[in-house]
Amino acid sequence: MATWVIYVTNNGSGFDTATLTGTGSITIINTGAGVTATNNGNGVMTINSTDTAAVTVTNTGDGNVNVTASGSNPLTLTHNGDADFNYPRVGSGMGTVLGTALADSNSSNTSVSGSNPTGVTTTITGGGFINVMNNGAGVTATETGTGTINVVNNGGGLTATNTGNGVMTVTSTDSGFVTVTNTGNGNITVTAKGSAPLTLTYTDGRDHTYP
Repeated sequence: MATWVIYVTNNGSGFDTATLTGTGSITIINTGAGVTATNNGNGVMTINSTDTAAVTVTNTGDGNVNVTASGSNPLTLTHNGDADFNYPRVGSGMGTVLGTALADSNSSNTSVSGSNPTGVTTTITGGGFINVMNNGAGVTATETGTGTINVVNNGGGLTATNTGNGVMTVTSTDSGFVTVTNTGNGNITVTAKGSAPLTLTYTDGRDHTYP
């Protein structure tokens, strides 16, 4: 595909806006609502949308960005790195998970999906992974190291903090606030239910399962 090129096919209900400031390209095929695409790098950005809500995709690096948007929820994706990025993507350790990069330092390592993706805040320091499917209240996930956080939340607020190289998996329908912290390298598996707040902290580096 040639550089410095924008291709747009709009059969949707909204306006499409495409901004190209690098030597890459933008291709939009839209049969949904409006799409806003901004590509500041040298990569190829391709967006196919049937989403009936607004879709906004921004690429500030040189990686190739491929997005397929569907459903009825607004979608905002920001990719900051030079690695290629695909949405949706397969999340590490969770099977098939819709992916979205939320402007963290390792956006290619982050997957977010569910009915409330905008309620998710992720931070990665190191080479780890965060995968969140959020159909509940707000989720904050912080991975420091090369481990993985997997969250499936259908309850209230949830905070997951994993420091190390282990895998933390939290599944919650708890309507109370859930806080899980692991400062060791063990694998942590938590299933939270009911309505009472739950706080779990693990520091010994061993594997744990709750309950």
